[in-house]
Amino acid sequence: MIVRQTLPALAGLLALLILAEWIIPDGGVARLTRPRSSLAVGHRVAAPIVALGDEALAERILARPLFLAGRRVPPPIAVAAPAPVVREVPLPRLTGILMAGGTRVAVFQVAGAPKPVTAGVGDAVSAWTVTAIKANEVTLAGADGEKTLSPSGDPNTTPEAAESDPESGAADPAAGPDQ
Repeated sequence: MIVRQTLPALAGLLALLILAEWIIPDGGVARLTRPRSSLAVGHRVAAPIVALGDEALAERILARPLFLAGRRVPPPIAVAAPAPVVREVPLPRLTGILMAGGTRVAVFQVAGAPKPVTAGVGDAVSAWTVTAIKANEVTLAGADGEKTLSPSGDPNTTPEAAESDPESGAADPAAGPDQ
């Protein structure tokens, strides 16, 4: 019901707006153009310019050339190239070595990985390649050259914490057999 009442009102408002535009041909805004006498031969006036209230300012702007012959892009500022960032690829932590018959497997804990990674000779671990697996060491090759790792425990746990924890079931070796 409201649509039927507002539709004729909007149509009437649109008709009044069209009528006002038709009666006032320039839209009620003064338009400025350059006088033809001030134009050099070969120049054309593209479109009239609308003045925003200050006719003297508009005349001054129109009197200046649009493009300057000497105007150029400023030369680029010389900036020293930043030194290349050399990032060392962190070594994975070797947590264990498994040897059974002729099979040799190294167990690594890679930073940011939730689970350990196993690798044999020739396998890749992060950006490193396993080149040799011995009973107590593993050799890795990478961009930084060859590195030899020995198994190590988790640096986030301390031996004292594991020994003093009664729930872990680990006996304190310093306590002796009587206790």
